[in-house]
Amino acid sequence: MIVELNERIVIDYQKVCDIVRQVLEEMRELRADSFVRRILSPKDLDAIRQWESLLQKRLEEPFSIVIMGDFKRGKSTFINAILGKQVVPSNVTPETVTINRIFYGEESAREAVLTNGMHIRLETEELGRAQLEQLMQRLPAHIEYIDIHEPLEMLRELSIVDTPGMGDLLKQFDEQVHNYIVRADAVIYIASALSPLSETEQTFLSGILQPQSFSRLFLVVNMADCLENSEDIERVKNLVLERVRAVSMNAAVFAVSALDELCRKTEKKRPKPELIQVLENGFQSLYTAIQDDILLQKEAIQSQRLVMLSRKMIKDIRNRIDLIGKMLGIKKSELQQMEQQCHTDMANIDQRLQKSIEGLELLSRQLCREARGWMDEFLDRMKQEISSIGSSQPTSVLQKHLQFYLSDHIRQAILACLRAHRPQIEKALREYAKEFSQENLHGIREGQLQDISIQLADISWTNVDTASFAVNTGAEVLLGTQSQLYGIVSGISTLVGGFLRESKKKNRQVDLLKPLLQKFPEIREDVFTQLDNAYAQINKTAGSRLAELFRSQLDASLEALGQAQKVLQNEDVREEELNEQLGIAKELLCRAEQLLDSTGIDIGSREGEEAVI
Repeated sequence: MIVELNERIVIDYQKVCDIVRQVLEEMRELRADSFVRRILSPKDLDAIRQWESLLQKRLEEPFSIVIMGDFKRGKSTFINAILGKQVVPSNVTPETVTINRIFYGEESAREAVLTNGMHIRLETEELGRAQLEQLMQRLPAHIEYIDIHEPLEMLRELSIVDTPGMGDLLKQFDEQVHNYIVRADAVIYIASALSPLSETEQTFLSGILQPQSFSRLFLVVNMADCLENSEDIERVKNLVLERVRAVSMNAAVFAVSALDELCRKTEKKRPKPELIQVLENGFQSLYTAIQDDILLQKEAIQSQRLVMLSRKMIKDIRNRIDLIGKMLGIKKSELQQMEQQCHTDMANIDQRLQKSIEGLELLSRQLCREARGWMDEFLDRMKQEISSIGSSQPTSVLQKHLQFYLSDHIRQAILACLRAHRPQIEKALREYAKEFSQENLHGIREGQLQDISIQLADISWTNVDTASFAVNTGAEVLLGTQSQLYGIVSGISTLVGGFLRESKKKNRQVDLLKPLLQKFPEIREDVFTQLDNAYAQINKTAGSRLAELFRSQLDASLEALGQAQKVLQNEDVREEELNEQLGIAKELLCRAEQLLDSTGIDIGSREGEEAVI
């Protein structure tokens, strides 16, 4: 009944925009106040300006869908298929890839915006790989993004942002892409049917997209034309749905072929004639979902995103002002004591971390023992399976596929162990971070000073919190281990391949498999050794990330403490005036919140949802 009622609510987007503009005026008034400028640090004031800039851009920019995904997942082909025209280049390399922003225009036009602010007009053919590589060498600065304008009806309703892949070769785009995610109204994530939602992609969804609190996970499995039949397409789709449910239960998965759809619209030969109807139906389902869940809801989505960001801004500003206010209410000597403790903590960071590191070591040993048990059972089943296939498959098939089949299954099994244990790793990291921040930071354990210590810890996370820190660090552990697994599997694959080559000239399958079964204890021992190494890496990575986080937190704490002491050193500042001015600032923040309340949009219950459009 609640869902049905929510669906009946009509949101006046223009009214929401007017209210957010009023909120921005309140924030500008607050930032311009002489008292606020005196008590907040330059970094605090800059953070408020950044919030204002973000919201102002959200108000000015058209409804935007950001297309995301790893490199070589067919994002550009997908955009061209949606628009029914070759709008963005698909023959790119990591060296020439750019961020492309696509808008409606009365005429086709392309323009490169450089990092130095210069605008360069481009011809359509200059977006191709060879031409763009040559152009980049002649430009006075790097390309920040390329604006593309096309007279297409769909672009009257929205703009599209084509982002680079998220692979290691494109790290220089990470901050830019993250900014587009924050400003996006909706995100469509593109995966590949040939690599159905890898660990890297799952980590990106959970660590980067999920915290943005979009309303739904909209995931497209592209390249369905590379699969053999409709049964394979459905199987891969269900596999991706199963994997994405570990990130969000509120997910919609579509298996499509962007290439097939683009060929259909441009009347070119389609890649898989026998799957024409299946592929066409798949893309039609996607069109319907985009129309119903995005385009028809776009004003509601924009309104919710605006209100959510506005509430986050007010919360951040209130925390900064409250923190300074509490600090100004205590003695200078106590502030100096906290500052000295920060310096001591910084000098003894390794000692302060020892308890956490020991706890992580104990946890990883326990998890590794459990993983060994799982792998032992898995390898027993694998050995039985090898024994049973002797009469069911031709020798040529075994020689061609068995080596890779076994290696891939071993790698997936180890990753499954790590994936199952990742929540426990994240929970431990979260607890250690909170313990350091709230119980032990600055050595303050009771009374008002402890309250200040806790709030100081909260405000000094430098754009992360304990939850996202734990998720991202857990992901880093998992991904670091995954890269190591390729070396592990390579060794196992070589070992298995050697056994199979020994029997290559034999005619009977039993002779082909016999050496592999005889040497299976060696494979088992090698798997256990590599499993131990994988879990040992957890300590190294997690410990390093904890130290990095604590140092940045202590730096931010020292800055805030220094700012409070600087204010108190001003003899013209009276306690009564401080309290009066703090009250005025808080009233202004409350007034801004009341303005947001008048929109009727309750975002508070949605924060933390595991969802993306």
